[in-house]
Amino acid sequence: MVPDRQGEGIGSALLRDGLERADAQGIPSWLETSKARNAAYYEGFGFVTLADERAPDDGPRIWFMRREPA
Repeated sequence: MVPDRQGEGIGSALLRDGLERADAQGIPSWLETSKARNAAYYEGFGFVTLADERAPDDGPRIWFMRREPA
């Protein structure tokens, strides 16, 4: 991550490209994130939270998300 490049849409463009490829092949997509802000961001791309759980040994909270092909 390069903080001074955040907000330029580079990550969104890469995500859209990958999701377009998955859609074209009829493949569902999934991801995990440990930040609530990211979970809300990914929802904007059609991901749905299947579970959110705390990692073992007092680890971070993790959102497990999936997106069906469009």
